[in-house]
Amino acid sequence: MKKNKKLALKILCACLCVAGVVLIALGIQQLTSQKQPSRKEKTPSSSAPASSSTKESTPSQPKESESSQPAESASSQAVEESSTAVESSEPKETTSSSSEEEPTTGETLTGSQAVPSRCGALSVQGTQLVDKKGNPVQLKGISTHGLAWFPSFVNADAFQQFRKEWNVNVMRLAMYTDENGGYCTDGNKDSLKKLIANGVQYATDNDMYVIIDWHILHDLTPNKYKEEAKKFFQEM
Repeated sequence: MKKNKKLALKILCACLCVAGVVLIALGIQQLTSQKQPSRKEKTPSSSAPASSSTKESTPSQPKESESSQPAESASSQAVEESSTAVESSEPKETTSSSSEEEPTTGETLTGSQAVPSRCGALSVQGTQLVDKKGNPVQLKGISTHGLAWFPSFVNADAFQQFRKEWNVNVMRLAMYTDENGGYCTDGNKDSLKKLIANGVQYATDNDMYVIIDWHILHDLTPNKYKEEAKKFFQEM
């Protein structure tokens, strides 16, 4: 009896094992069958948005071209406006420069403006130095030392530098009369007159006025060499 019970238990266990295996196999089959249709459903759903996105992107291209055209037109308008602004500013500069060249009556001309080419011959009216039109002028300049002592400073380069860099509009040529090398004592008259003539020419070339200075020091009075002075300035 005991042997039969053991055998029946073994048979029952074997049947249960077989049934469990069969149930597991059926479960796996059901799981796989459920997953396959889900993949099929996802495939068309993912492709549908892609096609719709391409359809939406196609009509957006004309919008970009349309938006670029106003930008180009706006930039061209800005260039035209800037060019017109430059053109309109140019006449203002020319008018301001012309007003400096031709001042109104009564306006004082500074050293940079008072030049022979514009003001002509100068004269004195009351206590004022004026140009040919009666406008007050101002002279700014430099005097040489005694021409007999430092003749080398009377040269074209020096006068040009005074005019361009120092804004000088008048030069004074100082010629002593009574000192060592003076014009009326022991000086070389021909050499001194040549220095004066050269100085006048250098000043004229640079559009400057020039003062010929009959310089009195030790002679104390201008009447001492009055006759020599008359003859000298007649030659000048």
